Amino acid sequence: MRKRLSFLASGLLVVAALQVFVPPAGAATGTVVSLAFDNGNISQYTLGYQQALQSHGASATFFVNSGTVGASGNFVSWAQLGTLAAAGNDIGGKTVNATNLTTDPNPTNQVCNDRATLIQHGLQPAAFAYPGGANNASVQAIVKSCGYGNARTAGGVSPGGAVESLPPANWMATKAYAPAAVTLANMQAVVNGAATRGGGWAQIVMGRVCSSTLDAANYSSCSTASGHIELADLNTFLDWVANAGQPGGAPANTTLRTVRAAASSADTTAPTTTISCNGAPCSSSPYSGIVTVALAATDVGSSVAAMTFTTDGTDPTPTSTAYT
Repeated sequence: MRKRLSFLASGLLVVAALQVFVPPAGAATGTVVSLAFDNGNISQYTLGYQQALQSHGASATFFVNSGTVGASGNFVSWAQLGTLAAAGNDIGGKTVNATNLTTDPNPTNQVCNDRATLIQHGLQPAAFAYPGGANNASVQAIVKSCGYGNARTAGGVSPGGAVESLPPANWMATKAYAPAAVTLANMQAVVNGAATRGGGWAQIVMGRVCSSTLDAANYSSCSTASGHIELADLNTFLDWVANAGQPGGAPANTTLRTVRAAASSADTTAPTTTISCNGAPCSSSPYSGIVTVALAATDVGSSVAAMTFTTDGTDPTPTSTAYT
C-alpha cells in the first residue's frame, strides 16, 4: 500500500512516498532471498543477467560505483544499467570509487555524490552497500542522510546459520552472505538453514560471473576473483528457488526479491520530514526580506521517492514542483 506523508510549515509541504506492508493474519514468514551483484563487473550483465536472470524472469540488485560505470570495457555501462532497471532489477549505490568510508576524508561526498549521479541517469537507488562492509554509526548516519533507505554490510549470514530478520534490527547495517567463492552448495545451505529457523532475509553477495564456455578469455581471472560464481551454479540455484515447495526445489515459502522489494514489503515506518528557514527551524511569525528554505526527508527501509512542494497554500501532488 502506497501512502504519502505531508509536513506543513510556513506554507510549504513535503510529500514522501513509501510502501506499507501489512502481512495477512497467520501468513508464513518464509525465506526471502535477495541476489546482490557488487561493483558492476561487465560479466554481471553479459552472463548474470543475459544468461541467467533474464531467462528465469528473475530480478536482482546491482550495487555499482558510479565512478567506474563504463570504464575500460570491464564494467557495466549507463545504458546497460538502464536496461537492467527497465527489466525490474534494482540498482543500488556503493560510493563513487569503492572507498572505505570509515577512513575516507570525505565520506559524505562519496555517498551523496554517488547517489546523485545514479539519479541523474534516471535510476532510483534505495539501497546502499558499504565497500568491504566497513561502517560505523557515523557512516550509517551519512548514508541515511543522503537518502538511502537501507544499507548492507558484508557478513552476519552463513551457510546453515542465522540470516537477517525482516524487518532487520538496523536498516542501516543489514546482514549478508559474502563469501570468497559463491557456490550452489553454499547458497542452498544458506536457504535451508534459514528455513529450519523459521525463515528470514538472505542477501547473497556476488562479484564476477564465470563461464569457461561463454567467456573463456576471462575465465582464469574470473574463477579466482573474490565473490565469483559459476554461471551454471547461478542458473541451477534460480531453478531450485523457482521450484520452491516442490520435489527437488527450495523449501516451501522461499521467494526471490530485489533488496528494494524486500525492504518495501517490510517497511511500515513513515518518513521523517523537516524544514528549515535561513538555516534554523521555521518561525510561525512572518519573515521580512528574503528567506532561504531547505527541505529534508529520510525514510529507513524503502527510502524517500520524492519531495514536492507548493507556495500558494494548496496541497502538493506528485506533479507539483519537485524539491532538489
